[in-house]
Amino acid sequence: MNLWCLSYVETSESIRYLVGITGRAGSGKTTVADRLTRRINEEVVRCNGSTGSSAKAISLDGCRAILDGFEDPIEAHRRRGSPETFDAKGYAAFVAQLVQPTNTALEAPSFSHTLKDPVEGGIVIQPDEQIILLEGLYALFNESPDWAEACKKLDFKVLIEVSNSVSGERLVQRHMRSGICDDPAEARQRVETNDAPNSDRLMRHMITPDWVLESIDDSSMESEVP
Repeated sequence: MNLWCLSYVETSESIRYLVGITGRAGSGKTTVADRLTRRINEEVVRCNGSTGSSAKAISLDGCRAILDGFEDPIEAHRRRGSPETFDAKGYAAFVAQLVQPTNTALEAPSFSHTLKDPVEGGIVIQPDEQIILLEGLYALFNESPDWAEACKKLDFKVLIEVSNSVSGERLVQRHMRSGICDDPAEARQRVETNDAPNSDRLMRHMITPDWVLESIDDSSMESEVP
């Protein structure tokens, strides 16, 4: 895939190539996207002598809705991570912007793990960053019109497979590190009542991936993102 991406960078002028990366919660989407982005950029530098980046990974976490703004904030926080707690319309509009030919920078929302809310304009996509890796639980989700419309604009689609037991244990550790849960029992309950159902929903309503990867435990690939 890296060689193909390099060829795309060499031949494309102002059209971005969109890669969607999804998988169950805890499958390692962020880690894979970050490592793949680094590899692509390293290859571009090695082969072309370019000093800038040609690929950028963007997490769908930036397209989460602000939960305290919901009619029932307590329920919204309880269901954090479900499709209803994302700004699907805003995400679809952002992806529509990505596929437009451009020679100017484009802003994207990021996500603050401290505030646990999105940050408008937290990411800047430069004109020469032509390969965009969109990673997140709902990157290939097509249950509703807005999600489906965004999926149609993806050029390449990746699914990361992982067992429920492996992803569940990763999520327990993540919830503890991030402060969402205070103890392992609470974290496991959250996985069983929220994360797992959200992942199951994705698997029922997902466009067909072009490439399926198997997630493995590899300490060298641990993500820096909480």
